[in-house]
Amino acid sequence: MTQRLSPLLAVQVASLPAASSAYKGATMLQTSDNLLYWCDGTIWINIGAGSSGNLTGDVTSVGLATTLTNAPVIAKVLTGYVSGAGTISATDSILSAIQKLNGNDATNANLTGVVTSVGNATSIAAGAISNAMLANGAVANLSGTNTGDNSANSTYASDYRAANFIAGTNYLAPPSGTSLLKANSSGALANA
Repeated sequence: MTQRLSPLLAVQVASLPAASSAYKGATMLQTSDNLLYWCDGTIWINIGAGSSGNLTGDVTSVGLATTLTNAPVIAKVLTGYVSGAGTISATDSILSAIQKLNGNDATNANLTGVVTSVGNATSIAAGAISNAMLANGAVANLSGTNTGDNSANSTYASDYRAANFIAGTNYLAPPSGTSLLKANSSGALANA
């Protein structure tokens, strides 16, 4: 039997009726456990003082202190995931941020031109960089060709070109008319 005590008090019942849209928003005091319940249209929710209605599942509670650990969040599936590029912002959900990361990564095409890449392998072709391409003014201009000899060295080229050497000449021997110095048995230098 239902009994209304006043407009400000909940209806008292021995046992809650089945939750339904007809009871959505209703508050009832169940006298069998002396707890107050509210109906959301699908279930009755214990809202009474002294309730032992702690939350269980992904979100747990003891009294009014609730806990959500990392494990259930990390384990959530990415329902509705579709890769798409974009700028990640502070208002993005975890799902939309991952979608943007993946979509942005997909736009990283191989490089072409002076610097080329295939996947993560990047290279610069021989002779591909010119003086005009050097944007840093502190870098000196490049000139000549590094051939491994002094043929392009304008300062010393005339002194050391192969044409200036006489074939068969021992350039380590002392000039004629001079002699080599040699240490004698006492350690003093003397002509050899």
